[in-house]
Amino acid sequence: MTKTAERPAPVRVTPLEAPSPAGDRGRRRLTDQLRAYGFLLGGLVCFALFSWYPAVRAIVIAFQKYTPGSDPEWVGTANFTRVLHDPEFAAAWRNTLTFTLLALLIGFAIPFVLALVLNELRHAKAFFRVVVYLPVMIPPVVSALLWKWFYDPGSGLANEALRFLHLPTSTWSNGADTALISLVVVATCRQPGRATALNAL
Repeated sequence: MTKTAERPAPVRVTPLEAPSPAGDRGRRRLTDQLRAYGFLLGGLVCFALFSWYPAVRAIVIAFQKYTPGSDPEWVGTANFTRVLHDPEFAAAWRNTLTFTLLALLIGFAIPFVLALVLNELRHAKAFFRVVVYLPVMIPPVVSALLWKWFYDPGSGLANEALRFLHLPTSTWSNGADTALISLVVVATCRQPGRATALNAL
């Protein structure tokens, strides 16, 4: 009886896939770029309508005599000449510079000192960080109402505290001497908390 030799099983060879042509890769890249530009389109439209257009429009109106409800009249640099010769122009610049310097002091210098103090604390550090950062978490509408109540010349919190200490009260935002610093505090009340948190990291 003769034995037949066993034949080995055939090996299946899987053909290699041909690389995609360059045209398919180019179309895929173009599709990805169009999709990315589509996502950016909404933001660009918002910036164009609410930021760029008003800025360009303000520059154009600066050279016109513009009254709502009537056609604008081109006057060239007459508006700038009138502003430069206005007796209140120097006072406006002085108030603007004072406001800017005070805002920088409250918004950057004071938070830096607060951050150094917070880093040196050994107890209740987390509590004081929350207290310093609390104004940032208050919604702007609520913050505006709180400041209105705080500066109320009649029964505001600031004047009530002065009465308790038997000190003279103030008109705060309505007074010629205190209006500027009052507005600076309101405008920058959210900055110290954010800047202190960043400096204390």
